[in-house]
Order: sequence, then structure tokens, then C-alpha cells
Amino acid sequence: MKQLTRSELFELVWKQPMSTLGPTLGISGTGLAKVCKRAGIPTPPHGYWAKLQHGKRVRRPALPPAPQGQSEQVEFETGALSRNLSVDQIPQDIAALVEAERAAEKPLTVAQRPTKFHAVVEKWWPHATRSFGSQTRNERQSKAEVRQRSTLSTFASEIGRLGGSVTCDERRRLTARIAGEDIEFSLSERSKQIRVPLTEQEARWGFYADRGYKTENEATGELRLRIENYFDQPIRRQWHDAPDKPLEQQLRDILIGFLFASALEREKRLEREEQQRRRLEEERRRYALAERRREVNTELQALRDEVAAWIEAAQIRAYVKACMGASGQGGADSLSPWARWAMVAADSIDPLIPDTDESVLLSTELPSPNHDTEPDE
Repeated sequence: MKQLTRSELFELVWKQPMSTLGPTLGISGTGLAKVCKRAGIPTPPHGYWAKLQHGKRVRRPALPPAPQGQSEQVEFETGALSRNLSVDQIPQDIAALVEAERAAEKPLTVAQRPTKFHAVVEKWWPHATRSFGSQTRNERQSKAEVRQRSTLSTFASEIGRLGGSVTCDERRRLTARIAGEDIEFSLSERSKQIRVPLTEQEARWGFYADRGYKTENEATGELRLRIENYFDQPIRRQWHDAPDKPLEQQLRDILIGFLFASALEREKRLEREEQQRRRLEEERRRYALAERRREVNTELQALRDEVAAWIEAAQIRAYVKACMGASGQGGADSLSPWARWAMVAADSIDPLIPDTDESVLLSTELPSPNHDTEPDE
């Protein structure tokens, strides 16, 4: 629970944007705006910060009396945004880098009009490395463009100082590798929508004829650097020009923010690797179980086949004996050729008798018991 007086909160919301102030108070910018509305606290209108940044005159209203039933104390719940990471919660190697950056006394400076850019800038914006003097008036970069390239060049150099690197792919997507982790980010100029009067032809035939105007995006000259990685835990992922502190003067804070982001990215990577290890281990376990099941089933089928052969051999012997009894034959010495062959056939099927007389079994003469019932002489 956070508690502030109406006057304290009024002063704060007119000193920095809601999107920046909210997280410092442990609440989202939208949530802070709702708190101000309930407490009857005026908030800066749309375009206020852009006008202030460009030196235009802005009007700040006075704090009106509290609404009926509202006290001068404003209370609001703080959520997970107030529980930011600390160096005690991140790996030691990254914590050491964070502490070193926080202890650094020399400010990071960005050249206003550099004559040489970092190599990544040329790939990110190919014509950025042209000499300013060789450009025509129409080719000259805008102030915001120069600031973007200068800021990226200095930022890439500082990442290199920390043992990392900044790369750019074919789609102009930037990635900072810091503390062994990849952090995707963007550096852009913010824009705003403006209303543009319709031409005579557009007013007559255009799509926006009924509305009377069309909208276009207009560059504001305000720079924004944003981390594109997603994290479950709340950390700062965006920096932009403030009225009293342009983006170039926030590079130290941005470096620290990237270090915290790399700590969370490492945690995510290690978790993914652990999940992958568990998946592979589970797959190996399932494969071993399936192999064992196939081996058991093979042995079981072999056992079934042996039992079936043993039963069949016993049935053959019983049949031969029945035939012998029906014909009045006596002991083994009085077996007919057919009976001897049938008993050898039973032995060859029986898994308990490994050796059989194949010469008898493979005899070409197979007399029938119906035609050879007399015992041998």
C-alpha cells in the first residue's frame, strides 16, 4: 500500500510522464492515471511533454479542492512493479558488473556530430557513415536521426567495453549480447498522429470525405530505446527522452537495465535447458521402456511357442499310443515304421528334447497307420 498527499502526487505527475513515474511508485501508468482521476488531481494532457521538450509554452493548472468524500491522503495498492530485482537476486558475475556501473563516476558522453560511427551503425542504417560535408541539403540527416546513430554507436562501444557486442540482422533488428545472453532491442523516434486537412479532390472523392480530415504520423524528435525480450518479472524495459534528461544522458541506466535483463534471460535460458534435459531424459526412459517391452514380448512369444510345441508333441505321442492300443501293438520294440516316425516327429517338435533322428524324420517313406498296423518281424 502506497500513501501520498494530493499535493505530493500532483507535483510528481507534472514532473515526469505517467509511464515513467508509475513503475517507480509500484503501479502501472494507466493505474496511476486512474488514481489521479479518483482523487481529483489534474494530469498533463496529450502532447504536454512533447511541447515541453521543444521549448513551447505549456500551462499547468492549480490543484483543485478534493472531491466530496475524498481526503487529502491518497492511498493505492502497489503490485509486482514495486518488487524490482536487486543485485542479491542475480548471478554474481552480472551483479559485479552492475555494481561497477553504479560506482562509475565518469559520465557516458555521446558525440553530437561524430565523424565516425560504430561498425554496427553502418549495417543498421547504411547511409549513416557518409561524411556530413559531402551530403546535399536534401540528404542531410535530421537531428533525431543523427542522435539515433550517435547514441547507438556509443551504446555499442559501451557494450563492447563490458565484454559484449551489438549486432544487426538483415531486417535491421538490433541484438546486444551482454553477459553471455542475447537482448533484442529497438532504437526509434517516437511519432504521433496529427490531423491533416483534405485536399479538394480528397474532400470530394476521398475515403475520409465524410470525416473532413485524414490522419498522418508526424515525427516528434523524441527518441525511445526499448528491450523487446519478454520477462515474467518486472524490470524496466524502456527509456525515452525526458524533459530534463535526454536519452543520451541515460546510457548508464540503460546499461544497468540491460544487465538486469541479461540476468533474467539467463534464468530463462537455464530453465529452457533444464526442461530440454528433462524431456530428453524422459524420451530416453520411454525408449528404454519400449525396448525392454519388445524384448519381454519376444521372449514371451518364444515361451508360448515352446509351450505350444511341447503340447503338440505330447498330443502326437498320445495319438500314437492310442493307435498302438487300437491295433493291439505292445512295447516299443513292436512299433511299426509309421509309429517310429511319428514318435521321432514328436521328439523333433518337443523343446525339451534338443537332438532328434532327422534321418528317420526326413524319410521319404511315410506309411499310414491305416495301411501299416502290423508290427515288424
